[in-house]
Amino acid sequence: MSNELLCLTDDGCGASLLERLRTRAYNKVALMRLQLEVTKRCNLSCQHCYVAGKQRELTTQAVFRLFDEAADEGCLMVTLTGGEVAMRSDWLELAAAVRKRRMMVNVYTNGTLLTEEDCVALAKLKPMFVGVSLYGSRAEVHESITKVPGSFERSVSALRRLRELGVTCQIKNVLMPENLHDVRATGELARRLDCVYSFDPTVSPKADGDASVTEHRVTADELWPFYLEQLYAKPRKVRTDGDGNGRPVARNCSAGFSSAFVDASGDVYPCMGFPPAWGDVSEASLNEIWRGPAATMHRRLMQRELSTCNRCDLLKYCTARCPRLALLEDGDMSGPSHRACELAKLVKRMHDELVFNAKVSNDETTKVPRRGAREVILCEEGVS
Repeated sequence: MSNELLCLTDDGCGASLLERLRTRAYNKVALMRLQLEVTKRCNLSCQHCYVAGKQRELTTQAVFRLFDEAADEGCLMVTLTGGEVAMRSDWLELAAAVRKRRMMVNVYTNGTLLTEEDCVALAKLKPMFVGVSLYGSRAEVHESITKVPGSFERSVSALRRLRELGVTCQIKNVLMPENLHDVRATGELARRLDCVYSFDPTVSPKADGDASVTEHRVTADELWPFYLEQLYAKPRKVRTDGDGNGRPVARNCSAGFSSAFVDASGDVYPCMGFPPAWGDVSEASLNEIWRGPAATMHRRLMQRELSTCNRCDLLKYCTARCPRLALLEDGDMSGPSHRACELAKLVKRMHDELVFNAKVSNDETTKVPRRGAREVILCEEGVS
């Protein structure tokens, strides 16, 4: 199996097919993907952790009912996450219940608690992929973030065994000052382990809106050298989606239209920590909540025109706007997200760098070294 070193899609695996399905589900307001936080408990103490809220957990039977209701809605995919999923003794039973209902299953885990028996049992369920959090290529980097000695080796061992069993694995990284210098080496480790590698440049507020963890967020200035390195390793296209006249159109994401998030206590959200909660599956069925007044109001608000963003000169470079971040950090889910604006400026700098170097390379009399990077090629539709 061959994987790209860097995977910048939402799920990291099978993204083009998923995007087509997601578009159809969005248009029909059909629940395609359900993410279930099976527990808030965890055996690590990651400094940037977003988990927060009530500690109550749904019973095994309550989760089974939830899966029945999701299947009735036509849901195709369920992702089990935490906390750490393996803190629940029935986590494999829950994963098997998803497959029994003819839905695909994904699992997010730190891998440290997975035994040989767990790995074999999980592989037999044929998950679409297993995402494992790994924040560095070496123990000293990873464990400076998880705060638990030995966690690096246990996570890597789980990844290695799952790959031996044929499970598609995704290494999930979050960029922070403590590991930014090591992100390329972490990608190389992912390649050696034959795993998809994805990273998030933004530490987000906790699920309850607490922004204290964002002190671990990497600034735009700190990100620029990394973005520049990625530019030559894998040039990115600017946005080409739009109104048919060559101008991109800002839109909110599909959260609440084709996907939903259920936290460990049973509260339903359009996505993790995107307030307000639509309802509680302990008090109403998922089907009632999905069609209820809170969900309907959310969709109306999400469909409002993003007028400020649509007037922005950075729009075609903006690929990271999150309505949850816009709401929690800037007060308006339909307004700009200052973090997305920062990242859009970086993408524009990347594009300008490419255009400049392409012009230089086309000048037969001028040769300028490019920081030792491989040749950059421009195609007709943009940066390739």
